[in-house]
Amino acid sequence: MAEDLGTRPIRVVVANTGPIVAAMLGECLEKVPQCLEQIHIPAVELQEWKDTLGWINQKLPADKRVDVPSLLGQWTQQGTLVLHELTSAQEKRAHEVTLRIHPDFVESGKLAVDGAAVVLARTLIDLGRAQALLADERRIRRYAMEEGIEIVGSIWLFRRLFEAGALDLDAAMDAPKLAQSRGQHYSPKLISEFSASLLQINEERSRSPGDRKM
Repeated sequence: MAEDLGTRPIRVVVANTGPIVAAMLGECLEKVPQCLEQIHIPAVELQEWKDTLGWINQKLPADKRVDVPSLLGQWTQQGTLVLHELTSAQEKRAHEVTLRIHPDFVESGKLAVDGAAVVLARTLIDLGRAQALLADERRIRRYAMEEGIEIVGSIWLFRRLFEAGALDLDAAMDAPKLAQSRGQHYSPKLISEFSASLLQINEERSRSPGDRKM
């Protein structure tokens, strides 16, 4: 599925686990608050973040590993990571959405975290408290698009980190490649479009003020 590489500034998102995992694999997780003011998640998703990121950490070189509990605790204390307890109506809807997206999860008794993220995104976007759902998983993205929920993913996140100055050009170029080498999947076309967009941004930055296009 194509990634949105648009330049509209998005500073507040509801996040699914996938792009956060990709940021860790791309060695830029700790820099995420430099391009996102707030990340909202259902409270039930926090344990999945801790468990998944803790497991993913083992794929990284020792000097690149992140103290996940401390990082998430710091984000929460600073207000970057905002947890939400869903209402009973939202929980019911989250179960319905998960049943549509991942019926196997429901059948196995797994918590409906994917549906919860979608439902929370719908609520906060409608209230003007968030701007998009940050997710990579194909079925989640397809459902969100059908529901008219703005969707962005980890490639968008890597680009925003570059635009915000959190990553230099080389680090931004390398981020999705590192993530892919550690299990993340991106199509060659997506990587090519991403690289081209970074080069374009870099070229625009290098122009003198008098040469910049209006």
